[in-house]
Amino acid sequence: MIDLSDYPKTIKMHDGRSLVVRGLTVDDEKAVAQFIHQLPPAERIYFWDDPADPEVLHSWVQNARLDRVIPMIGLIDGRVVTIWTLSHDQHSWTRHIAYLWGVVDHTLRRMGIGTLMVRETLSIASRLDIERIALELVSPQKGQFAHFAHFGFVVSAILRSWVKDPSGQYHDMVIISMEVEPAWQKMEELILQYDSHAG
Repeated sequence: MIDLSDYPKTIKMHDGRSLVVRGLTVDDEKAVAQFIHQLPPAERIYFWDDPADPEVLHSWVQNARLDRVIPMIGLIDGRVVTIWTLSHDQHSWTRHIAYLWGVVDHTLRRMGIGTLMVRETLSIASRLDIERIALELVSPQKGQFAHFAHFGFVVSAILRSWVKDPSGQYHDMVIISMEVEPAWQKMEELILQYDSHAG
């Protein structure tokens, strides 16, 4: 089980507010529900499961396992504003790969929150025997491609018509990835840029 004893961490943002980053706990279910429900419905359809369903959310929070799924949240003034997970299977053929997933409050985007959270998840990945980080994106999420390319992620595979949304429409799944060490180095460069702007 991964050690998260160095959390919570408090990180100063550009606007002077503080982002508190820590692991998700079972006591966060109500706060996570409030966060999920404020997300635009058009974005929630691209989640693997619908966390707006109380049963799905309850299972999601209660069954989080630090040995396979590392869930992290960011809070501003005690309110959940972002959720990120790092998932990996220590015993499979792909045990050297971890999958990253995250979402930020749509009213607080372009403020560096995603960059800060990716840094924290990469820091955790660097403590494990993880060599590559991957993300699975659905083709309508084109805006996120450029965002992660900025970190150094590249397209590893495109699975045509792989995803079927609740309306019955098919979408391509795009898998992007990069090696952990270069990703970590790139993230440090971005954080230095972030800090210089904040100062």
